[in-house]
Amino acid sequence: MSVPSSKFQFADLVFPIPVNRTFTYTIPEKFRHDVLPGSRALVPFGQRKTTGFIVGLKNTADFPDLKEIEEVLDPVPLFTPEVLQLARWIADYYICGWGEVLKAALPAGIHLNSEKVARLVHRYPEELEYTLSTRAPRQAEIVRLLCNENPMSVNKLERLSEASGIYSSLKSLRDAGHVRLELRLPGPKVKEKFETVVKPAANLRNGDAK
Repeated sequence: MSVPSSKFQFADLVFPIPVNRTFTYTIPEKFRHDVLPGSRALVPFGQRKTTGFIVGLKNTADFPDLKEIEEVLDPVPLFTPEVLQLARWIADYYICGWGEVLKAALPAGIHLNSEKVARLVHRYPEELEYTLSTRAPRQAEIVRLLCNENPMSVNKLERLSEASGIYSSLKSLRDAGHVRLELRLPGPKVKEKFETVVKPAANLRNGDAK
C-alpha cells in the first residue's frame, strides 16, 4: 500500500532543460497533501523561480538546507505514474532531459491558457472571516468573496475586491493554510460536428427516380 503524500518531506523535480537528473526540494507542511508525482511546482532554481515537474516523493535527502517548494500549480497530477516512467525511458534512450520530454508531452499553450485560481480550504469560513475582519480586513474580504464562489480566479478576485493589490493578502492566507492557489486548465474547445447524409430507400428500383 502506498504511503499518503502527507508523510513525505522531500520531492524530486525535473526541469525542461538538457540535464537528465532530479533536483530535491523540501515540502512545506502546508503542501504535504498537495504535492503529488505528475504535478508541477514553482520553485527557486538558481537565481530565478521556475516551474518543475514533480517525479518522486521521499523522506530522506542527500544534502542539508534544501530549498522549499513555493507553490503547487496543479490541483491534480498532469501525468500518471506510467507516463512519468515512459518519459524517463524516452529521456534515457534519446539522451535528453526528463523534464524536456514531459514539457513536450504537455498540450501546446498550456502555460499561456491556464489561469491562477484561489480555493478556500478552511473548514469554517464564516468564523474565519469574522476573526480576520478586525485585524486583517483585506484578508477577510477575500474570504467573503470566496464564500460566494469557490474556487475563483485570482483575476476575478482582484476585480471584485474593493482594494487593489491583493496578492500579499492571498499569500498570507495561503501561508496560514486557509487558501490554496492552483492553476486551472482550460476546458476542451472541441465541439460536436454534424453532417447531413442522404441515403436512398432500400426499395427504390432503377428507373423509378426521375
